[in-house]
Amino acid sequence: MRLSVSIARSAARLVLANVRQAVRELGAESDVDVEFVDDSKKMELYGVNQTPAVVLLRYQLKSQKLVPEVSVIKEWIKDL
Repeated sequence: MRLSVSIARSAARLVLANVRQAVRELGAESDVDVEFVDDSKKMELYGVNQTPAVVLLRYQLKSQKLVPEVSVIKEWIKDL
């Protein structure tokens, strides 16, 4: 099963870099799709009220209003 990670808006470059690094360090590039979301309606559907935000498979909101560390993102991915 492929994992989908969505990243919402501001500070997205930092979050995107951390997510990509976590995926790369886990060797999961072929199993994880990373999506940048800039559509406020789609973010609302994900439950995002503040950005930056990370949403994992099944639209599980994992963080908002902070840039999570690579080690934290790796644990989220491993838990799925």
